[in-house]
Amino acid sequence: MKLNSTLVLVLYASNREQREYANFYLPWGIS
Repeated sequence: MKLNSTLVLVLYASNREQREYANFYLPWGIS
């Protein structure tokens, strides 16, 4: 559930924002 939302957010974000989102959201979603 949370991981799915995270992936969608990362995919939605631009290449530049994608890095910020991945660095900020991915760790929380995976943990």
